[in-house]
Amino acid sequence: MFGFGKRSIQGYRDALIDDANTWQLGFYKFCDGNRKYLLLGMTEGDAAIIAAMANWMFRFGNYGPKVSEDPSLRLAVDEAFKNVRRIPTDENRTVELTAAVIIAAAAQDVPMARFKAHFDRLHALGLVMKRVNIHGLESRLAQEHRPYYYYMQYGDS
Repeated sequence: MFGFGKRSIQGYRDALIDDANTWQLGFYKFCDGNRKYLLLGMTEGDAAIIAAMANWMFRFGNYGPKVSEDPSLRLAVDEAFKNVRRIPTDENRTVELTAAVIIAAAAQDVPMARFKAHFDRLHALGLVMKRVNIHGLESRLAQEHRPYYYYMQYGDS
């Protein structure tokens, strides 16, 4: 009646985008601080690889502008992802990244088929968890975005 619904939807989207951007930056800093485990040095090219990793993870397969300009970086990004398992981490970080990917999917309204394929790839890389109850995440998502959470928790069943 007064447009509150439209503002609340925009507020919801803005909050999702803000959280997704925060986690994307956090993932970048996490990888940047662990270059030795990723077998990366301190060059500008190595920084571009880390940025492309963060883009790929949170933009659902989009490596970002640097890889568009230099497609040869794509192979280097894929190789760096293979080394992510070398980085010492704990279960809390993996749960946090799981929530972050779900929030990023909701922020971008990622098609479910694309989400599933990407989430499964992230799971194979050891970056996200499946079948974990993340307190408060389901209720934080709008009804149309809850299937991302349900897929993480239950799979296709």
